[in-house]
Amino acid sequence: MPKRTANEAKKVKNNFFNNKQFWSYVALTITVATIFSLAIFNLSSYPKAPRSVVLGESIELKNEADYWMGFLENNPSYTTGWLELAKIQIKLGQTENAKRSLENAKKIDPNLEEIYNIEYQL
Repeated sequence: MPKRTANEAKKVKNNFFNNKQFWSYVALTITVATIFSLAIFNLSSYPKAPRSVVLGESIELKNEADYWMGFLENNPSYTTGWLELAKIQIKLGQTENAKRSLENAKKIDPNLEEIYNIEYQL
């Protein structure tokens, strides 16, 4: 391979860094690395807290329970409503109420497997 003169070597170097495609690859690489780094940082900065620690959750659960009780007064044959109410009552520690809700669901559909899955939690 023939040796290049200093001027030729300088031209090749200048052409390399003046190439628009080179700089677009550099920009793309920096962008992807930045997004990846931010995503990792963002995911690691949110520790998973147990749901029972969340402030105001018991108020939300009570509101949900009140909603389902009101709904079921007007729609007593809605099995899914009784199951949702039982799940909420279990979370609130109201096991006797949850058992009653599950009994109401059994009266409507005694073969529903989810009833027994929820009963297992009691």
